Amino acid sequence: MPRPDLPTDVLDSILWLASPRSTRYTQRGRRALISFCLTCRAWKDTIYGNPRFWSSLSIAVHDIIDLNERIPFMELWYSKAGKLKLSLNLKEFKEREYVPDARRNTPKNHARFEPAYKFILKYSARWERIHFDKVRFSWVNGLVNSLPNQDKFVFKNLLHFGAKSTGRYIESVLPLHEMPKLKSLAVQGKGEFVQFRARFSGVWDKLRQIELGIFASITVHLRILEECCNLEE
Repeated sequence: MPRPDLPTDVLDSILWLASPRSTRYTQRGRRALISFCLTCRAWKDTIYGNPRFWSSLSIAVHDIIDLNERIPFMELWYSKAGKLKLSLNLKEFKEREYVPDARRNTPKNHARFEPAYKFILKYSARWERIHFDKVRFSWVNGLVNSLPNQDKFVFKNLLHFGAKSTGRYIESVLPLHEMPKLKSLAVQGKGEFVQFRARFSGVWDKLRQIELGIFASITVHLRILEECCNLEE
């Protein structure tokens, strides 16, 4: 049973510790917050008044175009995060075939995704963690390449970046040079990884954590790891 006599700061700490740390980016994590809020008014007021409960969000869509419809919800969620740094985990369930360059980089494709691109750009100075899970190549590519050069600061403060796909992720879509503060990288997918190590030669020694699932020879993996001289994990 809730304890009405608990000081606000104590209750705040208890609820924060009780929320699932490993799933705070997931739908399960959101359900946990809802359950806490429905327990009693004091718990709800405490959670609604604490920005750190609202700084991380996971969105899963069947088709990435459906993300446009989720933006009002995402705006409402992050509006409670105050001025904290933000985290976003974006997952697409719909499997996609690889689309050749000539077909994916079209103004028509980019225009369809523009509302979501504008949302991500809006919070450009606050993103600390962005993870794309099975999001189609054309969407990620469009985000990186359709923005004017001066707008690529969307990645400037990122500490953690992930791009995982069961399909094809050409190494050129990874904007690692636009992430000077990057400490953690997770990459999975197929692509042209022969020049991958050399292309991002100034990135590897800055990383503290790395997860590689690229379809490349063991030699490529080992050479990348050799350059990651400051890894902790």
